[in-house]
Amino acid sequence: MERHGQTAEDEVTNARWCTPAQLQELIERTIDQAHGRLTENKFRDHPGIEPVWGQWLRDVGYIRISAADLQSVEVLATTPPSNWPAVPMRET
Repeated sequence: MERHGQTAEDEVTNARWCTPAQLQELIERTIDQAHGRLTENKFRDHPGIEPVWGQWLRDVGYIRISAADLQSVEVLATTPPSNWPAVPMRET
């Protein structure tokens, strides 16, 4: 597959095409991180979707996410990655 354009190495670490099922798996990973169910190392080794994409992907119908999980992901999106372990856990 030919790639067009360039990615910023300091901002993009794993740009790729994904199927809808793969997108759902990735947002589930992000949800787990938002709820504190993953260690920082496990999330770094196998990351999910950047939290800032959660709302948009849900709005266009590419992922399924509950309102409570979306709220947790949005908190994660506004929290610096260095503080992610400090994100409060929510009951799921």
